[in-house]
Amino acid sequence: MDSLPLETRFPDGPLRVPILDKLVESGGRTIFGKVESGTIRLGDKCCLSPSELPCQIGLLKDSKGNEVEYARPGENIQAKLLRIDTDDKIAKGDVLCLRENPVPVTELMEAEIDLLELLSYK
Repeated sequence: MDSLPLETRFPDGPLRVPILDKLVESGGRTIFGKVESGTIRLGDKCCLSPSELPCQIGLLKDSKGNEVEYARPGENIQAKLLRIDTDDKIAKGDVLCLRENPVPVTELMEAEIDLLELLSYK
C-alpha cells in the first residue's frame, strides 16, 4: 500500500465539494462534504449543481468542528449556506461549486457494463 502513488489534488482547480449530508438548524442550512478540488473560502459565492441554486458560505468548519477561513482538497468540511430559503432543493450527491465555474451537467451517459453470474443461493 505504501508504494501506491497518491492521487493529485488541485488546490487551484475548480471548486468541487460533493454533498454527503445536510442539517437544518435555526439560522441556516449546514452541509457536510469533502473538498475534492479547489479551495473553499468563507464568503465564497457558490451554487449547488446540477440545480444551480445560488448560495454563499457563511461559516466554515473543519472535521474537528473548528472554525476556519478556508479548506483545501482532501479536507472534510461543514459549511453553513446563506441565502437558501428551502432545504428540499439540497440533496445528497449535489456538488457545491463556484458560480463562475459550475459543474458540467449531462443528460446522456455512455457506459460499458459487465454482468457477473451470481451464485444460486444469493
